[in-house]
Amino acid sequence: MQWKEICEPWVGSPATQERLLGGLINDVYRVSGPLGSLILKSAPAFIASAPEIPLSPRRLAVENAALKIAQEFDTRSVQVPNVLHFDESASVLLTEDLGVGPTLRKSDNLMADLNDLAAWLKRLHQSTQHLPELPDFGVHAVRKTNQYVPLSEQIKYSNGAFSEELIWVADYFSTRPSCLIMGDLWMPSVLKRKNLFIIDWEFSAHGHPEQDVAHLAAHLFLSYGSALESHFLNAYQIGDWNEVQCRAFRAHRGAELLQRTIGAFPGTGGASAKSPAQMRAVAERWLVSAGQGNEV
Repeated sequence: MQWKEICEPWVGSPATQERLLGGLINDVYRVSGPLGSLILKSAPAFIASAPEIPLSPRRLAVENAALKIAQEFDTRSVQVPNVLHFDESASVLLTEDLGVGPTLRKSDNLMADLNDLAAWLKRLHQSTQHLPELPDFGVHAVRKTNQYVPLSEQIKYSNGAFSEELIWVADYFSTRPSCLIMGDLWMPSVLKRKNLFIIDWEFSAHGHPEQDVAHLAAHLFLSYGSALESHFLNAYQIGDWNEVQCRAFRAHRGAELLQRTIGAFPGTGGASAKSPAQMRAVAERWLVSAGQGNEV
């Protein structure tokens, strides 16, 4: 089925297509017509920005299911886009078009937005512990294969302890998941309109809250330094985490920092303005502290 056949019942004919920049995982387009516009997401059998890395098109089935669950937790300040149509055979997902505007990175009231985001994320994690299983394409194994293991190989000769910590957290995240996680929470996945909208749920899974929190924390550190990172962590209230959760948080935070400096996506997420050597040293410091108590 061609994109016009899928989209014109929603936007009218003739429809036009505009490719949107910024997405790393899928091919994303704005489709417009006489009746309005929508967002079309198409999933190739690989990461769109890194075709050498295979990735199941079934990820859009995950996103479709996760968006419908997450919508139940919409607030006046944090929401997710509405799903219009999902065609699994064509690997196409249609969602509402939220228009042109900034992401969280260009928020004019970032501290307040982080408060709202942290409260919403905490509620999502606490309220989704007994949900039915999502469609699964092995996202935890994919992340282990394409993030943790390659990074472990890159740094194992400088310090084997760092390397082992990456493998430990990969295995931990795939064991006994406790709630729904967004899976790829960074500034470009949070759109700033009148409210905040969380997009790009294809890496969603039943997982551990530490992964979502550490993921965004690493990107806040990359973009703004430790002050706003600490503000977000305090707003989420991580003080009740146990030692294992704190270890997982520190390990994934280090892994994500490495991924954006020496890993598969160098120079993204604010890393382009940072020294790779400096960021690697910070990440390794986080990793070496991962097993040390319940301080983050």
